[in-house]
Amino acid sequence: MALLCLDDLSPFEPSGREHEDRRAQLQAQHAQRQTLFVFLQRVAAARPEEKKEMLGERLFRLVQQRQPELAGKITGMLLELDVTVLIRLLESDQALEESIKEALYELNCDSDESDEESDEEEVDADTEVESVVHIEDI
Repeated sequence: MALLCLDDLSPFEPSGREHEDRRAQLQAQHAQRQTLFVFLQRVAAARPEEKKEMLGERLFRLVQQRQPELAGKITGMLLELDVTVLIRLLESDQALEESIKEALYELNCDSDESDEESDEEEVDADTEVESVVHIEDI
């Protein structure tokens, strides 16, 4: 009967390629955090009126990657938020995604409302035309 040695049951270790990929990913994340940290230090040192402009430029690039056609509109909507919220959006991809979804929802709601108003205006215009025709028939 053979004995099983616990050393033979070592946890799964990734292959050399997987290990290098993970290491590169972690290094990239670290570099992004460092870049963001330096940027946020510059924002903190900026005049109040410059802060939102700086944050807006940075947010625009991120929003443009996700929603190219609506990046300007969405960024404008986001810039209505407080500076601390904008910083959170830069720090968290998940928070940014959620805010973009909320902005898209609001844009769709606004679009639906303007479509309804446009339909109502068309009905009013049709009614006016019919009224004119009836008056001329008399």
